[in-house]
Amino acid sequence: MSETTQLLELVRRVSRARSLSRKTETAYLNHIRRFQNFYEKRDLAEVDANGINAFLNHLKRTENLALSTQNQALSALSFLYRDVFGQKNPHGLKTLKRTKPAGKLPAIFTSAEARRVLSKLRGETFLVAALMYGSGLRLSEAVALRVGDIDFEEREIVLRDGRTGKKERTTILPAALIPALKKHLVSVRYIHDDDRLVSDGKLFLSGASERPSSNAAHEWHRQFLFPSHNLTPGETVRRHHLAESTVQKAVGEAILKANIFKSAGCQTFRYSFAARLFEKNCDIRRIQTLLGHRNLKTTMIYMQFARRDGNLVQSPLDN
Repeated sequence: MSETTQLLELVRRVSRARSLSRKTETAYLNHIRRFQNFYEKRDLAEVDANGINAFLNHLKRTENLALSTQNQALSALSFLYRDVFGQKNPHGLKTLKRTKPAGKLPAIFTSAEARRVLSKLRGETFLVAALMYGSGLRLSEAVALRVGDIDFEEREIVLRDGRTGKKERTTILPAALIPALKKHLVSVRYIHDDDRLVSDGKLFLSGASERPSSNAAHEWHRQFLFPSHNLTPGETVRRHHLAESTVQKAVGEAILKANIFKSAGCQTFRYSFAARLFEKNCDIRRIQTLLGHRNLKTTMIYMQFARRDGNLVQSPLDN
C-alpha cells in the first residue's frame, strides 16, 4: 500500500471514529487528496501555514471553486493536522482567514413560480422539494429525515443533529402534504420489509444513535423517509438515504421546464419559505427558530424579499 493510500485510509478511520457524516468524510478525503498531489514530494506534516495558504490560492486560481468549497478545504486541512497528525496548533493554521462571500442576494421564487416548479416534479423528488418550500428545510435535512421525525398528529417535523441524533428544532408540516407522505410511507414500508429479508434491515445510523439498542437499525421509526434506490455494499449491506444530487438534478430540470430564468436551485425553496412567512407578518424570532439560524442577521436577509401589497409603490404606467 502506497503512502498516499495509507494516509487516506488513516483519515477515513479517524473520521469514522469522530462520527463525521459520510458526506463530510468524502469531501475531506477529496481535499486531502488534492493537497497530497500538490505536495507529492514533501512530508505533509511539515508543511507550514504559508505552504497551506499557497495550496488554497492554487485552488482559487486553477479550480474555480465556490467560496464555501474553499472554506471546506481549509476545514479539511485543519482536520488533517489536528485530528490525524495530532498537532494542537498546526503551524499557525488558525491564522489563516476564511474567505467571506461578497454578499450577493439569493434568488427567491414567487408563490406562482414555486408552484410551477413543484408541478414539474414527481414522486419522492416532489416530496423533498415540497418539504423544502413548505417547511423551510435544507436539502441535506430533507433527504436525511427518518420515519419517526414526522409527527402527523402535531403537524410538525423534528430535525436532528446528523452526528448525535439529538433533537435540534422542530418546524411545521404542511397539511397539504400529509396524504402524499402517508401514501409514500406505504412504499417505504415495503422496501424496509424486503431489506429485512435480504440484508437484515440494516441502515446508516450515527454512532450515538446506534448505541442504545443493538436492534436500532431494524426499527421502523429509524428508517429513512426517502431511502436510496440501491443498497450500499460493504461488510454489512445497508441502505442509505436518497442522494442529494438526485434531487438537485430533478429540481434543475423542473426549473428549466417551468421557464424560470433565475439563478435558482434547491436552496431557493428554503429562501422562499422564509420570504412567504415575512409576507404573513410572522414574528422574526419564530422564523429564525423554524429555519434553525443561529444568528438573527441571517434571518433578516429574507425580510427584504417579502411583498406587502399595502406598501408597494404603484407605477405611473399602471394608474
